[in-house]
Formats: sequence, C-alpha cells, structure tokens
Amino acid sequence: MKKSLKIFALPVFCTALSFSAGCSWLLSDPEYHETVTYDLGLPEVRKPLPFPLVIRPFSADTSARYKMLFRSGERLVPDEFSRWSRTPAEMLTRYCRLAFSRSLDRAPEGKQEREYLLSGSVLACETDLTAQVSRLYVKCALCDSERDFQVLWSKTYFISEPVTLSKEAPGKGAADSMCKAAEKFVQELDQDLSGLAGRLKASSKNLSAEDK
Repeated sequence: MKKSLKIFALPVFCTALSFSAGCSWLLSDPEYHETVTYDLGLPEVRKPLPFPLVIRPFSADTSARYKMLFRSGERLVPDEFSRWSRTPAEMLTRYCRLAFSRSLDRAPEGKQEREYLLSGSVLACETDLTAQVSRLYVKCALCDSERDFQVLWSKTYFISEPVTLSKEAPGKGAADSMCKAAEKFVQELDQDLSGLAGRLKASSKNLSAEDK
C-alpha cells in the first residue's frame, strides 16, 4: 500500500515542477506586473476662433475605461498593466479645452454672447498590433445655443498614427503614438471650425432677421 502511494506521488510532484518552470518567466522580473499610467500630455494652444466656443464633456462607448486597448485581428484586449490617467473621453475633453482655451469664455463680463457648443464621442482609442498603428476615431458636432441646440455641423475624424512597440514597455509606444494622433485631431478640428466662421455668421444674421 505504501509503495503505491509513493508511485502516485511521484508524477504529481513532477507535474508541479513542470508547471512552476513554465510560469517562472512571469515571476522572474517583478517589474513585469508593474502598472504604468500614461497621458496625452499638453497640446499646442491654438489661435482664437472667430466665435466663442463651449466644449462639452466628450463621451465614449467602451467598458475598458482606464485600460489601454490593444487589437489583435478581431480581438480587442485591455492591458491590465498599461493604463490612461483618465478615460479616453475625459482625456480628450481636457486636451481640447486646453488647445482651444483662447476661444473659451470670450464674452466680456456682464455681456451675454452667442455660444457654440462642441460635443464629441470617442469611437475608438486603440493600438492595432497587426497593423502597427494607433487609431483615434472621434465624432464631433457643433450646436447653436440660440437655436434649441440645433446641430449646425458634424464630422467624424479617423486618425491613424504609426506605432513602435517594445516588449518591455508596449504602453509607452502606444501612448506616444496616441499623443500624435490627438494633436493631429486637434489640428484638423481647428481647420474645420475656423472654416465655419462665414457660415455661422450668416446663420446668426438669419436668426436676427427672424426675431424682428
């Protein structure tokens, strides 16, 4: 009876050794499990727009929240150890408010000026491991505060930036690439909003004529 117990214990012990050896690469470097936080940084402050702008909080349709997202084929996988300092929607809201800070709250004190409200929805904020690019997709809309928030203009931006990833710190490469994508998004948004000046001025004149 004792011999059979010894024979049975031997393969179990060997299996435990094999499992431990197979997982040792995960435990050999304690920094492998360190959680690193990244941010989009500070944008270049844009020139004042020809109209006062209010940037509403952006939204995002994702359950990952602070986790960085990496795509491999059809799979979208959150990284447990690479995180954003805020959710993508919160980061982009802050980023745009800083970039367009010269266009915010431009009305003189005591004078009520017509405002245009910019809203945005983050459709994608991810890094594609197969294509080696970071993607930032954002849908924006501009509303008129004096026309029951009627949408005057809308556009969806599809920004892709090449990414260089390292095995040691994949999050850093993804964050660097996403910073460039955010800056490119703001540049294109600035061009589009500046180009709306004539259209918004005409719309304002039509509204004034209707009130008379």
